[in-house]
Amino acid sequence: MHQRPTILSIYLLSFLAPLSLAAYSWPSPQYDALEALLYEGRRSDGSSLSSLVHPCRKRSGTLASVGAEWLRFAFHDMATHNVDDGTGGLDGSIVYELGREENFGIGFNQTSSDFSAFPSKLVSRADVIAIGAVLAVSSCGGPIIPFRGGRVDTWQGGGTGTPEPQHDLPTFKEQFRKQGFTTEEMIKLVACGHTMGGVRSSDFPQLVPPNPASTEPVIIDFDTTMAFDNDIVTEYLDGSTQNVLVVTSNKTMASDLRVFEADNNVTMKALADKTVYQSECQGILGRMLDTVQTGVTLTDEITLLPAKVAAAQLTFEKNQLIFKSIFRLTQALNATANPNRNVTMLWCDKRGDNANCVGKKTNAALSLSKLAEDPNISPITQDLGYSFINYNFVVPISSNASISKFWFQVDEKDGKPATTYDNGGAGYVIDQDNVLFVPTLSHMDIALNTSYTQTYTNRDAQTYTRKYQLVAAVRDGTNPSRVYADATDVAVPEYAFAMTNTIDFKQNSTAFPSTAGYSFYTAQIDDAGIYMTMDLHAVGASQTFSQQFVQTLVLDNTPIVPPGAVTTVASSTPGASGAASRTVSGTLVALAVALILIGRFLYQYAASCSPSSPPSTVTTTTSSVFLLLSHELVTDMIELSLLFTLLLLFPTFSLCAQQVAFSAHHELALDPHHPLQSPLEAARDIQFRPSSSYPLPPTSAILRSRPTTLYRPRSLDVLHRTRLRSLQHAESDAEQVVWDKVEVEGPDVSNLHTLAQLARMSANAYALPSIRSWYEVDDAWNVSFPFGWEEEDGFRGHVFQSSDNSTIVLSIKGTTLNGPTSKLDKFNDNFLFYSIGVKLIDDLLKIYPRSNIWLVGHSLGGSLASLLGATYGLPAVAFEAPGERLASSRLHLPLPPPVAFPPKPQSTRTSKGKSFGLPHLGFPFPPRKPSDPPIPEPTSPSPYPPPAPSHHLIATTHVYHTADPIPQGTCNGFGSACAQAGYALETRCHLGQSIIFDTVTKLGWGVDVRKHVIKEVVHNVLEGDVWWGDDDVDTEETPEEGEGAEEVQSLSLFGSLRGVLRWFGGKKGKEGKGKHPDGAREVPLPIIEEDCVDCFKWEFGDFKDKAR
Repeated sequence: MHQRPTILSIYLLSFLAPLSLAAYSWPSPQYDALEALLYEGRRSDGSSLSSLVHPCRKRSGTLASVGAEWLRFAFHDMATHNVDDGTGGLDGSIVYELGREENFGIGFNQTSSDFSAFPSKLVSRADVIAIGAVLAVSSCGGPIIPFRGGRVDTWQGGGTGTPEPQHDLPTFKEQFRKQGFTTEEMIKLVACGHTMGGVRSSDFPQLVPPNPASTEPVIIDFDTTMAFDNDIVTEYLDGSTQNVLVVTSNKTMASDLRVFEADNNVTMKALADKTVYQSECQGILGRMLDTVQTGVTLTDEITLLPAKVAAAQLTFEKNQLIFKSIFRLTQALNATANPNRNVTMLWCDKRGDNANCVGKKTNAALSLSKLAEDPNISPITQDLGYSFINYNFVVPISSNASISKFWFQVDEKDGKPATTYDNGGAGYVIDQDNVLFVPTLSHMDIALNTSYTQTYTNRDAQTYTRKYQLVAAVRDGTNPSRVYADATDVAVPEYAFAMTNTIDFKQNSTAFPSTAGYSFYTAQIDDAGIYMTMDLHAVGASQTFSQQFVQTLVLDNTPIVPPGAVTTVASSTPGASGAASRTVSGTLVALAVALILIGRFLYQYAASCSPSSPPSTVTTTTSSVFLLLSHELVTDMIELSLLFTLLLLFPTFSLCAQQVAFSAHHELALDPHHPLQSPLEAARDIQFRPSSSYPLPPTSAILRSRPTTLYRPRSLDVLHRTRLRSLQHAESDAEQVVWDKVEVEGPDVSNLHTLAQLARMSANAYALPSIRSWYEVDDAWNVSFPFGWEEEDGFRGHVFQSSDNSTIVLSIKGTTLNGPTSKLDKFNDNFLFYSIGVKLIDDLLKIYPRSNIWLVGHSLGGSLASLLGATYGLPAVAFEAPGERLASSRLHLPLPPPVAFPPKPQSTRTSKGKSFGLPHLGFPFPPRKPSDPPIPEPTSPSPYPPPAPSHHLIATTHVYHTADPIPQGTCNGFGSACAQAGYALETRCHLGQSIIFDTVTKLGWGVDVRKHVIKEVVHNVLEGDVWWGDDDVDTEETPEEGEGAEEVQSLSLFGSLRGVLRWFGGKKGKEGKGKHPDGAREVPLPIIEEDCVDCFKWEFGDFKDKAR
């Protein structure tokens, strides 16, 4: 839980008072967008900014404080301000200044990439930078900095004047004077800005010498904590400081010392009081963020709305006019949600006898679902002591009546009057229904833009063109002379330009026939950015009708939920009662439960497990408003079902799936020193036979293996029985699985080509050899055969067999969003395919009892490969897979014995028996000999509780890159692309080890869920001309030149030298491209996610505190 210093309470009080609807009137698109990014930490599609920094995170790889980098980025952007001529300030110009010496360091590039997806027409790049600083300070324990929006971006570099460490005190004073700060304020700004982070060896080697024996950067923090606190001050005053900008022997670089003692330490002594420090930092950092060029007027402070309407839209879905909206309420973190609460949306007709409710009739509907947000959604909201709960509405609208305004009533069912939320008595007005955007009929394709040229910054980048096909509905009778849209996108890679374009829509009755009194118009537009919005217009005879700030982030992938039931009640128009427009305290709304709408397959599947259970019924009455949940509604809700979350919470559903898979298993007596052998005949129960119709074309390079030590269950029968008992009766210790330590040939994950080949196999799980998207693989794999390619199957892929049958690779398909398996993918993937995968592995062990079996997969297929590898003791390589460590515990997997983490390796050489550098994989343990005494069966339960899965000998390697939010656990939250597609990918911690390719830094990519596709990994990461390795690490030598080359087993004896030269030659270029000539590592050094913690946020069960 995010803990707050108690001294901050005095600052929080000032923020509670504005928690009112009095000063806000809907619609306010800019306010809504800024408020969402600040207090929800995300944009409208759920892409999260706050999750990149909260809770007070460090970057993987560089180990730098993200919060410190974000705050420093904001200061350097502001530092170009000149009070003498009114230029500069916080204006986003820093993205064009990254080549300057004062902005040197990888942290600036990474921060620019962090922010790249969030600017829009109404939220400037400079506003995003300011919000980032506010989030950073709050996340690390600092005060909440008041935020105002409305900064104006510049599209070129600004002036000079940013302070550098070598400057003298008079220069500092003059620089800060131009920025608008006195000497005292300069001291405060530096003391507040340097409480987080430190100095990195790669940025300032003259201050922090690098460690020649390690590839990890050396960072000396400014003080002894990561938190935003006044230790930077107290440690300076008592002489214990480690701040290298104070204690360095290089006095030229002792910039903090010169600043701090500029007034004989008077200001520093005042800041030694914690309360004073927090208060002064809140004020001076607020001043910094509000420093803008002359002529720019900022908005009023953006305060938290206690009740907020979001995503309100009148549109068409499935040829039906519908109105949809989200109503967000706040709730105190320590309060309990009222389970009896009813939230009702009411609305008036726009046309007909009951227009504006003049007929004394009001339409009403209950919410279809509710979603309690994670309290960590934004550190600011969490600091204020609130969380959110969203109530979701979808209602059918008659085109003859339409809708003029709507409002909400919250009835706690406690005998008190319901609270009405009606926009200050005016209602939430739908000002026009003549032109409507139709997302579900619109579409977007992505094409690589090969003509893009980098213009401004010092980063490499590729960019894509988004090709939009847009659809608008125009009400019959409008008779428009023109239908057009003004499109804008300022989130263009490298900020080379702002896309502004006007596009005309043409009536298209051929593709979209008229429906319900509306005709449909279409238009096409290309966009080089990633966040296009538009203002849609229809020019009528007497007026122009407009729909402002239309989002295009979610189009034909919009989850469609059937509309709820509507009733008619006695008129209760907005402002009609004294209860209208109440201000809501933080005790009225609910805390963190996942959105779970039971879908078609779950409904039918659960029913098949309990065939005797009668179907439930729902009744309605005329005196009350009820939501009618028809069978059709229930069976269609799969489009929004977050079943991955459901799996983790309800293992009984997984048990149902296991009933067939574990129905018949044979006891397998395994020789501990041999890979999983079976006495069964190889021909028995063979489901997949090699076929000459699936030959693999020859390719050119050698795929490498290496000795791999892992634990395997001695008896599969005991393994399966133990798991079933654990699921049914929590009796995991009743019969303990015996694990044997064995040595097998596993994939050489230090070899880039090996990873590339396995990624190609993973990609082929989505295809058949006869289609265009099939990838060629090494000619060692002379046979493959598919499984699960019947139309009704979702679990599918390929089995690849080496020419001598020594190695089998099982490639498992991930998720296909649009295809014949899409709906089964949502069901099966969210259940992790686990029971089906178990049966397949059992069959493969019978077919290939003496072969090495490797598991590979992409996305959720990679998660399954990892889980199956953990169960059976098989090497697995997972590409771009979401975190599965939490799932492994919730699936009740019997896991190998725990092992202690050894010291971090200083070498990765494999020759002469040295460690490869994967501590918990134990390369290479000596194999057990037949003469060794057997490992005895335990006679009593283990004396220690099962440890966390990361402490087990599990040979899983996760491979992912930093531009993909899914394996990093940041594609989450209501409205995110993942949640909208029907997946609750809330986890981020992985089993085994992780190899992380920093594409954000080396390729200049922005974080985008579209970078998740496997072809990005194959073409641009693993087979691109980029140097990924660690230059100064003593690594294994190549087979051509190393003294231990005979220890590396080649899986191809006939590969040509073309591929070998591709993977082992070349010169490392200036931009980090090419291959290192000295045989250094080809891939980044693997890491173990020891400190990773998944969020336990579900209400069902106390998993966090439960004895494991």
